[in-house]
Amino acid sequence: MPEQVNWLLVGAGRAGACLAAAIERTGGACIAAVVDPEKTDLGGRPIYPSIDDVFSVVQPDAAVIAAPNTVQVAVARTLIDRGVPVLVEKPVGVNAAEATDLRTYAEHARVPAGVVLNQRAQCHSRWIKAQIELQKARPTQVTITGHPPVLEGWQANTDVHGAGLARMIGVHYLDLLLWWFGDPLTAVLTTNRDVEFAVELSFANQCQATLALTCVPQDQASPVRIEMTGPGFALTQTGHVIDDVEGLEAPSDPEGSDPVFVYGPGHLTAITEATTAIYSGTEFPAPLGEILPALKLLERLTAPP
Repeated sequence: MPEQVNWLLVGAGRAGACLAAAIERTGGACIAAVVDPEKTDLGGRPIYPSIDDVFSVVQPDAAVIAAPNTVQVAVARTLIDRGVPVLVEKPVGVNAAEATDLRTYAEHARVPAGVVLNQRAQCHSRWIKAQIELQKARPTQVTITGHPPVLEGWQANTDVHGAGLARMIGVHYLDLLLWWFGDPLTAVLTTNRDVEFAVELSFANQCQATLALTCVPQDQASPVRIEMTGPGFALTQTGHVIDDVEGLEAPSDPEGSDPVFVYGPGHLTAITEATTAIYSGTEFPAPLGEILPALKLLERLTAPP
């Protein structure tokens, strides 16, 4: 096992910067190299234009891919071929079939591969799941609403790149609902536009859920808000902090105060747990298969009639 896990970071955009911060704050981890064909600097750290350039200088122990979704799968395959464990930022390719194929490819190669589901990795999301599993909370209504900033570039390109609001942000919260409650009994898409996505779901535990996101200009953006109620309890989570709890013992110290984690502190947990797994030789966290139910559900919801 390596004495220190040397991470290769592929992609130096906003998500890449967030993941770089997570690596730097993880004990036993360091950034071995950064790859981005369009950038030359990330916080004073030189950037290689290609993966081949990196491997001529250093052999990374693991890689995290924060590249556009049109190239995520090809990059991951290249690294898997070299025996490098990978974490891939969602949405993992341009459709569920690409994500499924990548999972199969990694399994056949026997190389660990996971997905950065930073909503699942946040401590309050895990606390909520624990309350449900312990039956301390029996949710009957969940409402998830938010106003993320308008997406730009490849992230906004639904038709060509398979991205857009539903896949870039909506899939995170669909995954969260499926993780908490299992497969839905019903799922009805009510809105799906470039700047608006909404769906109504029902689950076997009698819970009804609403997910509604509307993009707004950067200066009008606000954190995603989760409101959950059931017999004898209620809670509200704003952004990455549970700020109101009734009928339950409140979780420990709120997370999310570090401004470098622009997409939430779950990135830190994802890198930390992957580093620990590589260092100790234990099971890799957040395997690729965990994103597939949400991706497949999203595709069923948004498929042309």
